Amino acid sequence: DGTPERMRIDSSGNVGIGTSSPSNQLSVGSSTLSVVSLDWAGDNASKASISANHVTGEVKLNAVANYFPTFYSNGSESMRIDSSGNVGIGTSSPNNYSANHKSITLNAPTTPLIDLEVNGTRTGSFVGTSTNVDINAVTNIPLRFLTNDAERMRIDSSGNVGIGVVP
Repeated sequence: DGTPERMRIDSSGNVGIGTSSPSNQLSVGSSTLSVVSLDWAGDNASKASISANHVTGEVKLNAVANYFPTFYSNGSESMRIDSSGNVGIGTSSPNNYSANHKSITLNAPTTPLIDLEVNGTRTGSFVGTSTNVDINAVTNIPLRFLTNDAERMRIDSSGNVGIGVVP
């Protein structure tokens, strides 16, 4: 009939839309922008979409209205981005202070930890417990405090403190 093929299900059950050779269970092909919309039956209003722009390299996961992305590992929620843009890791209720602030809430059973790495080498960390908060330079490097892009205080690897001057 001359109509170009729009969809294919190959012999292994992979579905291709916009491609005649699907490489995964669902492959969506386009020369510029591929979009998958997730809708509820009878609604016809997209609640979420996944898009990949082949020109810019940008990949978007977009939740609309009051929907928000949640990420799961082994059946348990690991991370959530709420409709205000606050991020919760280890919690389904990230802190929400006001419309003027965005927060990252890191919740752990005992010690939430943020590692800082340079080319795969751990250089620092932030650790919280029920009794203290630690800021840690883990290698033989100083811990520096800056204001207005200028160093104002330094604690060197020996524990010497310099304020206004380097110890």
